[in-house]
Formats: sequence, structure tokens, C-alpha cells
Amino acid sequence: MLESPEVSVVNLQPETSSGFEQRFQVDLRITNPNQRALEVDGLRFELDVNGQRLARGQTGDAVSVPRLGDALISVHATTTLLDVLRQVWAAQTAKGVRYRVEGRVFLKGLFPPHVDFEHEGELIAPPQPAAPAPKHGSSEGRRSGGAAAASVSPTPGTGSPPRYPRLARSRAPRPAPAACT
Repeated sequence: MLESPEVSVVNLQPETSSGFEQRFQVDLRITNPNQRALEVDGLRFELDVNGQRLARGQTGDAVSVPRLGDALISVHATTTLLDVLRQVWAAQTAKGVRYRVEGRVFLKGLFPPHVDFEHEGELIAPPQPAAPAPKHGSSEGRRSGGAAAASVSPTPGTGSPPRYPRLARSRAPRPAPAACT
């Protein structure tokens, strides 16, 4: 029996759009858990973000997914202005960006001729540099030598080593003495 492949979102890139229709390039990773290669002859999907539909896409492009391996495929997807506005509205209260992608992979030369898939995950934005710690009082910069403190944490979801923020060394100018009148 053929197991369903896992299809996950790798990248989401906006493309040129018109007033009521927005377009994206969605890069998907197809992971094959089967003992034989999958000759993908097309794919269609629907992408939900934070429980709201964002886009739908399909492609007739072919890609070979090795047994127990994976492959990338880029798909053009479209959405409506209303779907984008729903996303903007929901993002104001959302904690994180969860997504769900479901659809159908069309197979060449195999029976069954297609396999359905569904996958949920979290989109992770690239790490941003840490902001310097706020100063408390006017003498703090002189006592600590002007170095800002920052916490270090691993880059989430990547398994890569922690990213260390670059610290800038600055000294606050001393206030001028008050003039006597």
C-alpha cells in the first residue's frame, strides 16, 4: 500500500498582483515515506494560515521524489483581496503563524493515480537582531562601560546553533554643567 507523502511549506513569496487577486510563489517540500520513488505528475493544494484560507494553487510540473527522500517544487498560488484582509485582521491577535496545507499529488504510472495529503506546521520568520537593552538612569552607561546586555537563544525550529546578537558599544554624552545666573 502507498503511504501519503508529507508536503510542507518551505517558502512563501509574493508576486505581482492585481487589485482583487494576489499571487504567491509557494515552495513545497514533498517527502516520500515509501520504499519506491514517486513520479509526481502534478499537484494541487489549499493553504490555510491561522485557521483562515490564504491561497490555492496547482501545477502540472513533474518532479521525481526518491524513495525515502524528498524534493522541492514551486507552485503559483492565488488568493483574493478578501482572504488577504482576513489574514491581516487575524494576525493582529494571533500568537505565531500556524499553517495547514492539504491537497492531492498526481502520480505518473502508479495505481492509485493520486494520493491525498494534509500537513500542519508553523512558519518561522528569519531571526531579527536583538535591540539594545534600555538604559535605566543616566549613570548606567558609565557604570557598565556602555555595553548593552542581550539574551541568547537558539534559532527556533532549525536545529542550528544559537545566533548571537551584535552588541554596539556606545557612551552617552555627559550633560553640560548648569549655568549660574
